[in-house]
Amino acid sequence: NSIQLGSLGDAANEIFKEKALSDSNCWAKLIERYGGNPLALKLVSTTIKELFDGSVAQFLGANTELEVIVPTPFQKLLQEQFKRLSNLEKQLMSILAINRQPMNLEQLQAYFKSQVSLSKLLPTLTSLKKRSLVNVIAEENQISFTLQPMIMKYLLSSDKAEPDGAYTS
Repeated sequence: NSIQLGSLGDAANEIFKEKALSDSNCWAKLIERYGGNPLALKLVSTTIKELFDGSVAQFLGANTELEVIVPTPFQKLLQEQFKRLSNLEKQLMSILAINRQPMNLEQLQAYFKSQVSLSKLLPTLTSLKKRSLVNVIAEENQISFTLQPMIMKYLLSSDKAEPDGAYTS
């Protein structure tokens, strides 16, 4: 599960420099935790500056669930995104949030007890990927799906994740 830092790393570093954040050796870890999302990094940088005196190391060392915080403006954006999702998209995200671990297609299908065909599941996953709500992990001839920690935390803390909601089309 790796992120290409390239120009993103440069842009993120500029954000961190602008906020005068310290512990530059920890910046890559911060970028990874927030899935490289520039808006999230900008918002969390403000929090680090204001509440952790700019120390990225102290922020990363703080004991937060799933090791992330979800800044309020980002929560509002996720709330808007979530409202626009189909029932199946919401259910898939809930399943991924509750399990916290990457899941393959077989595991996802097992949750629906064959009520949802692969022909419905695949376009739904594609739609979520296009919206940057689901990450695809390809390793050792196995494709699995997961959520960025910040999205996972949002779903778990906002009671949006309801595993046993019946699928309705």
